[in-house]
Amino acid sequence: MVTFTLPRELRSLAKANQRVVYALQLEFAVATLKDFGNEQGLAAEPAMTAALHTQSRRLDYHPHVHVIVPCGGVDTRLSEWRRLKGKYLFHAFSLATVWRGKLLLALRKKFFGSDDGEFVTFQYRESRAGAMKTHHPSGEGFARL
Repeated sequence: MVTFTLPRELRSLAKANQRVVYALQLEFAVATLKDFGNEQGLAAEPAMTAALHTQSRRLDYHPHVHVIVPCGGVDTRLSEWRRLKGKYLFHAFSLATVWRGKLLLALRKKFFGSDDGEFVTFQYRESRAGAMKTHHPSGEGFARL
């Protein structure tokens, strides 16, 4: 099983824009796993089942995607199962880095107002009070989100 967790800094954005952010989380979890499968030479459509969870075990707001991935996929041309070789399917840190990058790029395009090359300015709705706030982190600070 693979888990993709939304960074804490983006939770208020997700809470205010659930439909969009949750769809992007799922879309890029699946896309990232497919990309890694192709890079590993799977030559097949990877099988997977994904579930979006919005709470932790303590019932805190904690959006994350669980994906159950068997060690292979279906070669649609030959209608046969292809197994990936090795003890582990993919390197977890690399998978998380690529997923986070795809997600942040999509969120920047969808929500964030401007990027002057040094700072990124965006607005978000605070989840508790519902008030709009503006955030203006440096590009490096934004990349750490």
